[in-house]
Amino acid sequence: MTKTSRPDTTAVNVFNPTNYFLTLARESLERNGISFSGKIDTLTLRGEAIEIFTFKRSIQNVIRRTNKVSDNLSAEMVLRALGLKFGKPSSADKGIKFVDSLISLAGLNPKNYRIADGSGLSYYNLVSPELLCEVLKFYYYQPDLYERLFNSFPVSGIDGTLSNRMKNGSAFKRVHAKTGTISGVSSLSGYIESKNNHLIVFSILIQNFVGPSSQARKIQDKICEIISEMN
Repeated sequence: MTKTSRPDTTAVNVFNPTNYFLTLARESLERNGISFSGKIDTLTLRGEAIEIFTFKRSIQNVIRRTNKVSDNLSAEMVLRALGLKFGKPSSADKGIKFVDSLISLAGLNPKNYRIADGSGLSYYNLVSPELLCEVLKFYYYQPDLYERLFNSFPVSGIDGTLSNRMKNGSAFKRVHAKTGTISGVSSLSGYIESKNNHLIVFSILIQNFVGPSSQARKIQDKICEIISEMN
């Protein structure tokens, strides 16, 4: 790089955020003359250790942020939190086992699908609109769970990943749905309130396209407009 060249930047995923944070904390202590000994992990607690601080927040707040802004890291952490149902220490595999049980409760066979991660960024995920619709319908018949899920979704033209979509027209404020985007794939699944106040479950998965995902999103928005105008 020369003095006149422009700096080049890139973004990379942090493979192990917990270990990354602890390593930075250790290095900061050492730079400030504070000695450090022992292992860097979250699974070993020495007998003489004293808890000095704990920060907790409800899982509902995490889910709301996850769905509203499509926070992939939070989604992965939620998957592991679900895995605690099968004991400690939790893992992504245990979380996927929990999701498989949800698929069964929705009336479908989890062996017909593949869940590879919590964020939906893996191309190894194999789901269908039928599966997503059946899960959304299952939640609808669980009033407490449904209310929390419904309120966690972005609202068309209002907030989250739908804040700049469907701002004009009949679908404005009527779509509560989760977006999903990776290269060549764009999806939108959730609930639509029709003009006669019927609640309609929908799932639109568009894949194998080239170019920007804006065209796919326009198709999804138009479909939502048509559904919202149904009697």
